[in-house]
Amino acid sequence: MIRINLLPADQRAATRTPVKLVAALAAVVAINAGVGTWWAFEAFGAQVQADADIASKELELDGLRPQTEHLKALESEMREHKAREEALAGIAANRIGWTKKLDEFIDVVDKGDRDRRHLVWFDDMQVTRTADARAKMAGELRASGHSGSEKFAQVANFLDDVAAAELVHDFHPPADPEGSQSTEDKDLVPSQVWSFPLTMKIKTAEERSGSAKKAAGPKAAKPAPAAAPKESK
Repeated sequence: MIRINLLPADQRAATRTPVKLVAALAAVVAINAGVGTWWAFEAFGAQVQADADIASKELELDGLRPQTEHLKALESEMREHKAREEALAGIAANRIGWTKKLDEFIDVVDKGDRDRRHLVWFDDMQVTRTADARAKMAGELRASGHSGSEKFAQVANFLDDVAAAELVHDFHPPADPEGSQSTEDKDLVPSQVWSFPLTMKIKTAEERSGSAKKAAGPKAAKPAPAAAPKESK
């Protein structure tokens, strides 16, 4: 049944919102407000806790930073000391006591004269060194020698004595004997002289320490028998 209110608008009774609808809307608003309050509290509490954790870690990091910098400085200093030690070890390994070597060389010459195995003397002696670690030898010793005997075998005797002496600890055995005889002069003592070169290659640091000696296997052969000499005129 349709009812029509024919009263003027100012005399009509106001239409009221149902109580149930108002109650439902109030409940929804209360729930939303409670959820929003809880979320805000949780978010704020989490932010506060996160800020506290960050501040704690930053404080801890500030305490560790000086220690870390000190550790880096110590590591850098250790690397410098290690590099210095390696450089000094390389210098020591390549070092040869030339005063001692000259004394040993003189002993070989003097002993051979006393034992009448040879009578030799030298005009000069030159030593060249190389700093190239990849080189097969560390340098070379060269000398111009003379033997005061008509027998060229005395030159071979001298080279055998050199190869057997303590001197060759830092050298490879000398090269095969060779030389030339000067013109005989009866007015000189000795009257006949053989001139011969002395050449010895310096061992590398590894060879002198013995590591390369094991890898090389058998010992180096002794100088070959004396080659046929050439007579200069």
